[in-house]
Amino acid sequence: MSKISRKRFEERLVHLILSGGEPGLPRRLEDRRVLLTAICLELDRRRVYSQRELDEHFTLWPYRVGGRFGLDPATIRRALIDDGMMLRDRAGHEYRVSADILQGECEPTVLDIDPIECLVVERERRMVRKLQARERHSGGETAL
Repeated sequence: MSKISRKRFEERLVHLILSGGEPGLPRRLEDRRVLLTAICLELDRRRVYSQRELDEHFTLWPYRVGGRFGLDPATIRRALIDDGMMLRDRAGHEYRVSADILQGECEPTVLDIDPIECLVVERERRMVRKLQARERHSGGETAL
């Protein structure tokens, strides 16, 4: 599998969040990588987190992006650890985002993506298209 480009990452992220797909982690490896990376991009890669802090972040993340995934915090945490994107101390009390969050599977420019901003821009783009289509269909003018 080739590295996921920034453009491809954004396309897949938009699809995963805005399409309302199946609950749970995506089955496709590329989609799983995109979703988990997007979750990690919202975390500070320099700090250490407690399990409680991560659980709070993972619980709120779907609401922040406007999607539904049917994922509990423990499932997300385990997936991030299993995929090498998050490190946990032996006692299981401290967590940090792996220095190699991309695991060689995404281009480095993916680290610059703001997942929330990416989704906001796409939602706005879709709204404008919808209004333009409505205007064409009605034959009248609709203020944007």
